[in-house]
Amino acid sequence: MNSKTLRSDSHAITWPQVSRRRIAILVALFGLVVGELCSGGDDPPQVNSKPATRAAKRPALAAIQSDRKLASQTKVEFRHAEELAYRDFNELVLQVGTFDSPHAAELNLPSKFQLLCYNGQPVGPTIRVKRGTTFHIHLKNNLPIEPDDPSHSVNATSEQPHDFCTTNLHTHGLHVSPTGNADNVFVSVKPQEDVTYEFNVPADHPSGTFWYHPHHHGSVAYQLSNGVAGALIIEGSPRDNIADLNDIPEIAAAKERIMLLQLYNYRVDPAGADGVARIDATTIYDVRPNLRACPAIAVPNTDPVTVGQATAINGVISPIIRIAPGEVQRWRLIHGAWDVNRRLYLDDAQGHHATDLQFNEIAIDGMATGTMVPKGNNPDDPSGLLVEVGPGQRSDVLIQAPRLTANETERIYFLCQSAQEVATGMPQPNENLILAKIIVSGRPMHMRLPDSRELAKCQPFASIRDEELTRTGASELATAGLNFFATAPGSAVPRFWINKKTYTQYKTPVQIRLNTAEEWKVTAVSENHPFHIHVNPFQVVMRMDSEGKNCKPMNVWRDTLYIQKDETYLVRSRFKDFLGKTVIHCHFLDHEDQGMMLPIEFIPPYQTPKPADTTNTAGLKPTSIPAPPMKLADPNGTWHELAQFRPRNTVLVFFQGMECSHCSQQLGKLVRDAESKIGSETEIIAVSSRRIADLDRAVTTLGAKAKTRFHLLVDEDCEAFRKFGCYQDGPKHGLFVIDRNGIIRASYTGETPFDDVQAVSEQIKTLTEINRKSAAK
Repeated sequence: MNSKTLRSDSHAITWPQVSRRRIAILVALFGLVVGELCSGGDDPPQVNSKPATRAAKRPALAAIQSDRKLASQTKVEFRHAEELAYRDFNELVLQVGTFDSPHAAELNLPSKFQLLCYNGQPVGPTIRVKRGTTFHIHLKNNLPIEPDDPSHSVNATSEQPHDFCTTNLHTHGLHVSPTGNADNVFVSVKPQEDVTYEFNVPADHPSGTFWYHPHHHGSVAYQLSNGVAGALIIEGSPRDNIADLNDIPEIAAAKERIMLLQLYNYRVDPAGADGVARIDATTIYDVRPNLRACPAIAVPNTDPVTVGQATAINGVISPIIRIAPGEVQRWRLIHGAWDVNRRLYLDDAQGHHATDLQFNEIAIDGMATGTMVPKGNNPDDPSGLLVEVGPGQRSDVLIQAPRLTANETERIYFLCQSAQEVATGMPQPNENLILAKIIVSGRPMHMRLPDSRELAKCQPFASIRDEELTRTGASELATAGLNFFATAPGSAVPRFWINKKTYTQYKTPVQIRLNTAEEWKVTAVSENHPFHIHVNPFQVVMRMDSEGKNCKPMNVWRDTLYIQKDETYLVRSRFKDFLGKTVIHCHFLDHEDQGMMLPIEFIPPYQTPKPADTTNTAGLKPTSIPAPPMKLADPNGTWHELAQFRPRNTVLVFFQGMECSHCSQQLGKLVRDAESKIGSETEIIAVSSRRIADLDRAVTTLGAKAKTRFHLLVDEDCEAFRKFGCYQDGPKHGLFVIDRNGIIRASYTGETPFDDVQAVSEQIKTLTEINRKSAAK
């Protein structure tokens, strides 16, 4: 394994142990609901398919974060991540790290844990760049190659998490290109592969707090639960004539603290199995994944001794944050976790809500608000205004420590989070959490907060006026809106859709014209959902209830919006600068992995948007042309020519290897249905663009029976792909029905696998009937 094992006191995460009594309660409360995934005529998941309840995703909270006495004894200092400042070239290596906790015994914590991480650290490095510049990130996936696992199911209603060791990179909130080697979330970086990303930051990009994280569909929540993420700070320059928060002297003088909030769902296995804490994917998702973890981190297939959930800040659970009397600090709060809405406030040492220490919010989601809003500290006051960060969101706050009295040497406060609000909207039974200990001590500093009026010039965007909104040629989202749906907790068939479609059902993306502005109605129909769009931020202009009443006008710019069940928001956005495909999704990332994502495409302004194709099939086109000659080897090295399969009818399938989950799932369906629908006398030839290491295993995985005429060939050079028109900037999917004379009678090529077995069956029946009549003559 080419991964660095790090044991360092300076980067310690501390893990709580849970008493046997708590485990017994946990087992009683969080039992799994037994239900088999099936629906709509699609093949149900066959392996580990029983869904968890939402409660099963809420293990007992870390004792140090729910017990004030224990929290007050924390001894681990706050740590900033490593910083990579103003570099043209930055490197991120995804690997495995093993970390020790120096105070485990004193605080009743496990001494060790193992995580996926960047560069051998429990939090990714902070990358700092100037707007108007280009920077590169070389992402190397140093995890060991995982075995092919195409057995997870993707169907019309449910998607199963998968490929936990495959990754990529998304720069959350950046207004940059979504194509090529820029912010392209469709890139897959498999174990032992690497990609160099290039980001061109526009000269007028807002300065602010952004972040980066993996975004490979199917594994995002798992990798984020390991803490794989980092801060990305965009700065301006006094010479660019753009007003920035850092241009205000009081803000420039404030010490900066970058705080990436992480959420770990962990397990500690029996001491005989080494007693190390690790992330267990089965407590993250509703659709149960086939693997408990990335194969790079072995998780025993047994019940753990301890399960828990904890929040870390830059890889440290319950750190000590120090501030001098009178000092002003700027905290950049980043919700870099996969789940849980966070409402933050400050308590004093006695557990009372602080009256002499408060947050003053100056930016949201990396964009200056144009004002400074004092925040409250009472989570029980319905009118109280707390700092709130949902998954993916950021908040920049100023905090000024009070003066100490003559007989004081220090004063203690706690950074707290109100009782966890999760997707279902129900707080957890645990009381409010304690995330950090704040110590006010040292030599007094004479600093002051800025005048709120000084911040007005820093707001980056003007409001979108009614007359800017596109009236003709608007996208279907402007007319139909965005509706987030989820089934009830514990449903036998967990489903997560946008507009009643899962991500894989979108054969083509929703198209949006560049240089336009649109207004969308976004609703959380069931459960709570953080709505996030890539590339372009949006202006929130109104909030209303499910009946369109109790309207509250708003004016705030965001890139991620936390929407509670039955709430509807009106949002407006300008679509500028960049063409290409990207996505909209729920930032409860387990929802996204399970299907709650929608592809979009920014098209030239002179084009008319086409409706997205969300049908389950794309049609076979009738043709009548000779099949090109083809000679390829199978994985064992035996060569085959297409002509040798005559005079039988042939179904020729081009796919992108067993690693492609959609390809292998659809090909498996075709093979399994061959006898009943296509006929065992028909030859099925599947051509892979990737090497297949184990032929027998692949055939077994695809479900081919002994009497099925099935052949698996390899075309790594893509010569046959090109001959059959299945190559354009890379291999595409294709399916061809060829008669016994070598004539292609029906064909399909596209970005997604062909999945209509019935259509293929009808074509074969037609050819069989023609052959029968021909033989009768």
